[in-house]
Amino acid sequence: MFTNMKVDVVEVTRCRRPTKAERDDLITLAEAARLSGRSLPVISGMLDRGRLPWYELPEDAPGYRARLTSRRAVLALPPRSQRRGQR
Repeated sequence: MFTNMKVDVVEVTRCRRPTKAERDDLITLAEAARLSGRSLPVISGMLDRGRLPWYELPEDAPGYRARLTSRRAVLALPPRSQRRGQR
């Protein structure tokens, strides 16, 4: 059984830091999905795992921040692999 013993751990968090990006390079996740031939959940997961860069515009409405990514990074992705059994 587990006890309420405290252990040393490291909390991993994603930090936000201001940076510069070319506005023409920023695209929505829907556009990224369309350009890459991948589904929206796959693109979202790539942002979550750090495979694609994740940007937010500071002027978005309070409490809402649209996730954006880089058109160049999406176009540089390797071709998507086919699922087993599909040809």
